[in-house]
Amino acid sequence: MRSFFKASLLRRILLTCCTLAVFSAGVHASEKTAAEAARRLLNKLKELGWNVRDTYTTGLLRLGQSVVITTKLEKGNKYKLVAGGCNDASDIDIAVYDENDELISKDTDESVVSVAEITPKWSGEFKVKVTMYRSTKDGAHYVLQYAWRRVE
Repeated sequence: MRSFFKASLLRRILLTCCTLAVFSAGVHASEKTAAEAARRLLNKLKELGWNVRDTYTTGLLRLGQSVVITTKLEKGNKYKLVAGGCNDASDIDIAVYDENDELISKDTDESVVSVAEITPKWSGEFKVKVTMYRSTKDGAHYVLQYAWRRVE
């Protein structure tokens, strides 16, 4: 069991280094500010004992546009899926659907950072829909990242 935790820690360190290397290699400034918006909340969760996924999904969404990202979530974990927008975003929404396309969680407040909470009743593929509800007319960058902790 210890070797698993050592390997997991090493993997986290490597992913963090890779993420930092990407930022220093010239990631688009808007992507970086979107990541920073999400990271502020994720750092607070980390302080509270949550595990934070080192990697994230990012992209550009036009005003009113959505993207659906599929991710695997595990039974026995509680998740907080966090979508952050860059400085051009003023309202980003997030919704989570199960494998039957049933809405199981959403956050639709008017904020540049949106959070959906979920404790899956089974392990499987879930769809996360991120919508750029309000932004500049050219759209804005988003970042989707999540935190989790065991509940069983």
